[in-house]
Amino acid sequence: MLSGETPRKINLAVWTLLGLIGTAATFLFAYRFMLQHYVTGPYLWDSGWFSWAIFRNGFVLPNLPHFQGGYGQSLFTQHVYGLVSVASPLSHLFSTHYHYFSTVIGATYALMFLGPFLAVRAQRPVSGATWRWALVAFGVGLVFAGSGQVLASLGYPHFEVAIPGCFMLFLALHFLQWHRLKWLALVRGCSSGKTPGSTTWATASSSGSTSGGGPGPRCRERP
Repeated sequence: MLSGETPRKINLAVWTLLGLIGTAATFLFAYRFMLQHYVTGPYLWDSGWFSWAIFRNGFVLPNLPHFQGGYGQSLFTQHVYGLVSVASPLSHLFSTHYHYFSTVIGATYALMFLGPFLAVRAQRPVSGATWRWALVAFGVGLVFAGSGQVLASLGYPHFEVAIPGCFMLFLALHFLQWHRLKWLALVRGCSSGKTPGSTTWATASSSGSTSGGGPGPRCRERP
């Protein structure tokens, strides 16, 4: 006969395993998709522009030389790409710009599974988070990550997809009452593009006030 702790441990193990499998599968799909994207020769698209800027170019993320006259010396004249700037030393671990960019995009698109997966988990208390509910969360995460809009955006990849992914993750962590981690998700989303958006900040500050904490970090929308 199983003790009271055994079912809980089984449920936790299933949640952990399915979360890792779904996140890894989404990452690998996006990573391989991006490599194929480069096979088709998109270097004049934004994916060529950004992949050059973030690869072994330091924290400033310089623009392509022939862009600098019209767009300025750095990507930061148009974009807020804080995380890829801080992570730029990692690019030295990769042999090519497209392998590194594909890895960054893969990690970004993994949020398209992880956010919905944890959001479904947040709908149940610990006692109700059974392995069967984990299967439901796994299915929801895969359906969202494989939806038409998500797959279509992979065809013209940008870091900005992290904004909705991090926002979903922020909400899930909020309802799971992981309040410190949720602010990291928010900051991550707010450092991922031209205009992370006032809606994200408004919702975040609202949830921060209802949880008994302060308003949290501000994310200012660029003009």
